[in-house]
Amino acid sequence: MGSDELALAPRARFEVLIIVAASLVGIFARLVPSTPLWLDEALTVNIAEKPFGSIAGALRHDGHPPLYYYALAGWIRIFGSSDFAVRSLSMVLGFIALGLIFVIARRHGGRELAAMTAFVLAVSPYGVRYSSETRMYAMVMVLVLIGWIALDLAIAKPTLLRLAPLTLVSGALLLTHYWCIFLIAGLVWLLLMHAWFVPGERTSHRRAAIAIIGGGVLFLPWLGGFWYQIRHTGTPWATTARPTRVVSESLVDFNCGLDPEAILLLLVTSFLLVVGVFGHRERDRNQLVLGRSAEPWVTNAFAVFAATIVVGAGATFVTKSAFAGRYAAVFFPIFVVLVGLGLTHLGHNWVRTGAVALIALFSLSGVFVQIVTRDRTQAGQIAATINAGATAGDTVVMCPDQLGPSLQRRLRSDVVALAYPDLSDPRFVDWVDYKERHRNVDPAVVAKAIVDRTPADRRIWVEFSSAYRVIEAQCDRLIDALAQLRPASAELLSPDGTRYFETASLRRFDPAV
Repeated sequence: MGSDELALAPRARFEVLIIVAASLVGIFARLVPSTPLWLDEALTVNIAEKPFGSIAGALRHDGHPPLYYYALAGWIRIFGSSDFAVRSLSMVLGFIALGLIFVIARRHGGRELAAMTAFVLAVSPYGVRYSSETRMYAMVMVLVLIGWIALDLAIAKPTLLRLAPLTLVSGALLLTHYWCIFLIAGLVWLLLMHAWFVPGERTSHRRAAIAIIGGGVLFLPWLGGFWYQIRHTGTPWATTARPTRVVSESLVDFNCGLDPEAILLLLVTSFLLVVGVFGHRERDRNQLVLGRSAEPWVTNAFAVFAATIVVGAGATFVTKSAFAGRYAAVFFPIFVVLVGLGLTHLGHNWVRTGAVALIALFSLSGVFVQIVTRDRTQAGQIAATINAGATAGDTVVMCPDQLGPSLQRRLRSDVVALAYPDLSDPRFVDWVDYKERHRNVDPAVVAKAIVDRTPADRRIWVEFSSAYRVIEAQCDRLIDALAQLRPASAELLSPDGTRYFETASLRRFDPAV
């Protein structure tokens, strides 16, 4: 062994130690969240707990395709519906994603790229979050990674046996999340352009595109539900997202928000993304060279990444829809691979070891601050307060209805729970024509209905928040109206944004003396 190799040995050992230790911490973090289910999670579970034959009908009032809900419904029937049980499906999918991304990276860049990419995903706050949340985003990542492998195999040898998995994965993606439409549209367009400009590879790319389009056949049974959602549900909970917001919010969410550690992580991963896409390493000199990537697969991966964003951002803006960073799960696996590639391009030196250390430090800081120690909802605290002070027959009102699913899950069973404004079942949120239905509500009328339905000797508890779009000040007006009818009241809890993601207040109205 030469002197240079001996000099590198301590650095390499230190780098491996960081990667292994940080990855184990990231994997463990997927298992520890004990926070109550927040709105989206609780609503998802409530829909999945319905009889199989009723799930599709319930989703027409929600806004998502059905595949994940059916998968979760089967999971619940085997493992139960405790918080840990319903989150464990995403945990399993998260571990599968780690294995799949290792396989993909190794196919394209060997063991070094595989190790770096798996490390980036293992410690990623985004990966940890959605591997511990009862939503479909871990499933989206797994399907995208399976689709990547299937596409590689189909391009190499476009036989029916290799094309069929592409069709199945394409259909599964369409039935899991609607942003997958933009991934598929961008990918098909790129495949057809490649077939047009590279005649020697025309057959393989054209067949792959046709196979992916064929996945739409699997979506046909859900087409009626999809069309109904387009006309009646949409995204009333947020404003129209400009294309720049789609890009910025995706990158911000990938790096766990805008806390100081998250901003530093964003700088590091953005730099590595650029290095991964536009750089390569001259192995004979162990030197980073910037320019067009020397490897076609890197250009192709980045093209799919960019095309998905362009198509998705454009469609979101044109249709006046909202965007949430969780939707970016459709292209997050590509981001992870390209960041991992950026690490390998830095070479075997202390610069790369420093970058690895920074990713580990900033990522795990974000995981600890934003995911492990910060509850996703204040519903647990509010439910505990109500459960300790309520008596059988008390009324509990959630204003708006979006607060209902998470609180109802933890409430004692002998109280009467009602969701504003319809005084309906708080386990569900009816998104159909949401703006129109809520803007025509008179809170004073609802307040009188609540008092009329509550026995004179029973308390009224109101969980409320004015932070929700459309509802705006209606909940404050409801509180004022109730105070006119039940003057004896006390505010028990206030929103606590430092400890909780989803916050609310709690007020109790006592019987008249």
